[in-house]
Amino acid sequence: MKSFQVFIWGDIMIKSIGLDCDGVIRDLYSKLCEVYIKKKGKTHWCLQPDKWEKYYVADYFSIGGEIYNFWFKDCAFEIYLDAHAYSDIGHLFRLRDAGVEINIITNQPNYETALYTMHWLNKANFPYDSIHFTSRKTDVECDIYLDDGNAYIKQFVDCGKKFYIMNRAWNSDVSGPRVHSIKEFVDIIVGEKDEINNWYIG
Repeated sequence: MKSFQVFIWGDIMIKSIGLDCDGVIRDLYSKLCEVYIKKKGKTHWCLQPDKWEKYYVADYFSIGGEIYNFWFKDCAFEIYLDAHAYSDIGHLFRLRDAGVEINIITNQPNYETALYTMHWLNKANFPYDSIHFTSRKTDVECDIYLDDGNAYIKQFVDCGKKFYIMNRAWNSDVSGPRVHSIKEFVDIIVGEKDEINNWYIG
């Protein structure tokens, strides 16, 4: 593999990145809504993910807190394995070509969903070097992280890590460097976009 040096924030070389899975590379939440309506029928309702103002999703489904069993157990196989990837994840191959190590760091609710996630990544032919299932994402050493979860963004801030927020409705009230797509993130890493312009909310 041909490699070359990639720089960001002055003279700091980016050799490894930590990527979240759901909400960053896998559109799990749209599939959750799709399966929910298909299984529950027209007598039930759900709010689409682009309208979620917080990550506590029970408020956005007609069955309330029971959505977690539906999501993580009863229909997990279909939701996790059939979810679509976001359309621009192919840009991550540009990082592989640059010699950047891609680490998937995801917190899954149980063993089954972790297993389904591994199968999904392999089925999607996704370019990654390692996968870590943990809620302590900063324990996985990377030069920079990309995540959509408010709790993990706080971890990065508290530990002084470099990160970008994947812009989603549920993290619009969190401050930090923000991108709207994988392509935009990759453009910054390979030096095709000025990262200074990305410090804003929403």
